[in-house]
Amino acid sequence: MKNWKPGERFYWWYETREDVLLGYRDLWRRMKKNGLIMLFLGLETPDPEIRRCYGKKGYDVEAVERMIHTFEKELDVLISVYLLFGVPDDTEKSMEDQIKYAKYLYPDRCSLVIGSLAVPFPGTEMYKQLKRKNMITSFDWKDYGFGKSVIKTSVPPEKILKIFNGFWIGAFVRRKVFVKQFINLFSRNRFRKGSAKSYIYTAIAMMKLRGMQDSTP
Repeated sequence: MKNWKPGERFYWWYETREDVLLGYRDLWRRMKKNGLIMLFLGLETPDPEIRRCYGKKGYDVEAVERMIHTFEKELDVLISVYLLFGVPDDTEKSMEDQIKYAKYLYPDRCSLVIGSLAVPFPGTEMYKQLKRKNMITSFDWKDYGFGKSVIKTSVPPEKILKIFNGFWIGAFVRRKVFVKQFINLFSRNRFRKGSAKSYIYTAIAMMKLRGMQDSTP
């Protein structure tokens, strides 16, 4: 760090799992004090049955939400929650419930919620299990992004994509979110302010997308 100067403050973000972070409560305030500005929390889903598809156990929802509250409201650290869609046990109802959960968390309880279609990357245990069960629809690397489903489920791929697109529009393009982000434009936390500015540009793009979808015959 040859360009560092004494007295300069470093800011950093941290990507983790809920069980790991809950195990280090004694470090939370020290993390904030030492420049933590944002946490990316991989919750995937609160549904314990579907979490088994990711090789994870269910978690204490109340404990996790209290943790999010501590960081967001007491420590003024932005929390971004990751949610996943499109594993074999998913149904239309489970994915719609996931959208409801996203809207429950954001914007009242967390600063951002990010959705992604589940991707069984080669080398992972999920990939090995799905390949053994012949549940992978493509082995072309270009299909392994975060906006395309390559996992066989009871829900048709086009329906999964429609629900997934609905997640972004449903979670972000709401009056409550606009109001919250407008308030954040005047936040003393410059990272909240910056996030609010990014939201405005994203929301405009999503509204245009919804307009295009509504006009499609």
